[in-house]
Amino acid sequence: MSTQPRQCWSVLVQKTTRDKTAAQLAMTQAQAQLERLQANAQRIETMMSDYRTQHESVQGQAHQIADSLNYRRFIDQLETLRERVQRDVTAAATQRERLRQVLLGLEMELNKLAKLQEQDAQKALQQLNKREQNRLDEWGVMRYQFGKQAG
Repeated sequence: MSTQPRQCWSVLVQKTTRDKTAAQLAMTQAQAQLERLQANAQRIETMMSDYRTQHESVQGQAHQIADSLNYRRFIDQLETLRERVQRDVTAAATQRERLRQVLLGLEMELNKLAKLQEQDAQKALQQLNKREQNRLDEWGVMRYQFGKQAG
């Protein structure tokens, strides 16, 4: 067996690190998208509330049936938009959670690979130390035998 640590571990660590960086970027983008959608949902709620308040303040005054129909249509459109944005928020939250799970898995994989790389380096060092010890033992035996023959 070789006294050098295997190179496969460092290659795997580099690949996993690149994957983790890409997953972190995707997670950041998903979080930003979710925040944008939540802000849109809040704006829609505010618009609906403001429009309802405005409509109620004019309710006491005489107004035409067309105004009431326009109000109802606009509120229906806002309701539809709110539902669509809410579905988008749910989808974005699901996507962010999926990316978070992927990121956690990559972090665990990276820790495992780093540990395996360290174990392989320790094993290579132990083998090197063992070979060096065997050489020293052989040298000591040869020196002893040479001393016996000379004396």
